[in-house]
Amino acid sequence: MFGEVSWYVYSVEFQQRGLPHAHIVISLADQNKPKTPEDIDKICQAELPIVPEDVNDPDYVKQKKLRKLVELLMVHTPCEQNPHAYCRKNMKPHWKMCKKRFPKPFENFSRLIDDDYAILRRPNNGEHSRYFLFLADLCYQLQFECKCNKSARRHLQQTTPSQV
Repeated sequence: MFGEVSWYVYSVEFQQRGLPHAHIVISLADQNKPKTPEDIDKICQAELPIVPEDVNDPDYVKQKKLRKLVELLMVHTPCEQNPHAYCRKNMKPHWKMCKKRFPKPFENFSRLIDDDYAILRRPNNGEHSRYFLFLADLCYQLQFECKCNKSARRHLQQTTPSQV
C-alpha cells in the first residue's frame, strides 16, 4: 500500500471499555519514504474527500461513502467552548489549543519540517463537516489515508514524520 517496509513496531493496549487499541509505527524503505510535499499528499491528507457533482461519475458512490466515513470518524469535536471536553482537562481556559493540538492552522500547501511531523494542507475553502451537533471546518480535520479508511471503516489516524 505504501511501498516496501524497512521495519515496524506495534503495541496493543486495552481501553477503559475493554476494546483493543493499537499504535503502529512503520518505517518505509528509503526509496519509498516521502521526500516532497506532493509525496505526503499522496499518502495522507487532512481535507474532506471531494464528491463529484455528477451522480453518473464512476467515483461518485465511492467518494460519497468515503466522505461520510471521514465526517463520522475523522473529525475532532470542536472543543474551544467546552471546558469539560476530555482533551481540555487541566488546561487554562484562555489556551486556544487543546492537548491534541486542535484547532490546527489553515495551510495552503503541505510542508515537510525537519525532525517533526509533516504539516498537511488544510485550505480555508469554507468546507465544513457536521459532526453530531457541531459544525467543524478543516481546522478540526484529523489526518487520514484514503485506502486504509475505506477498507477498514474504522478510525485510523495516520501521522507522517519528516524523518525517523
